Amino acid sequence: MILILLPLISFLHVSFCNGWPTSTETQTTTIRPDEAVITTGGDVLGHNLTFPEGNVTEYLGIPFAYPPYGAGRFLPPTPIDKQAWNGTWHCTTKANSCMQLLINDTFDGYNYSNPRKNISEDCLQLNMWVPVKNNGTTVVFLFGDSFLYGSPSLDLNNGSELALKSGAIIVNLNYR
Repeated sequence: MILILLPLISFLHVSFCNGWPTSTETQTTTIRPDEAVITTGGDVLGHNLTFPEGNVTEYLGIPFAYPPYGAGRFLPPTPIDKQAWNGTWHCTTKANSCMQLLINDTFDGYNYSNPRKNISEDCLQLNMWVPVKNNGTTVVFLFGDSFLYGSPSLDLNNGSELALKSGAIIVNLNYR
């Protein structure tokens, strides 16, 4: 009996966990400058994603620490604690991916976590999705991949759907 139930339970678990339909039709609109968010580094301006089920504000590529160049390469990151940029940071480009060895293989299971572009030492950035109807919860997602490869900016780490469906603010960030 247990041998019959185990595959059934596994099937149901996978079915329900992957059961949210994806919102394939989205529309992107810009946010008015007076709606910029004030941070310690300066003002940031995202853009709205409109789904059939609701709206999510997307902020891409917000720096949270200074780039680790030169002697700072092997030291802990230096957080941005003062005005780091002039004017408003337009958060329309995904966070850079940190430097890494790219593994290209004939098996797509390896290649799905390879960033295809925007690889840089200036990678201490985050992406954030804020649903219009949020419940006050914030989820900070640190992607896996064993400190070897991956990026918060890969399509598989896009948090817009999760923010929309859960009502939580979703943040994913780079680490090195």
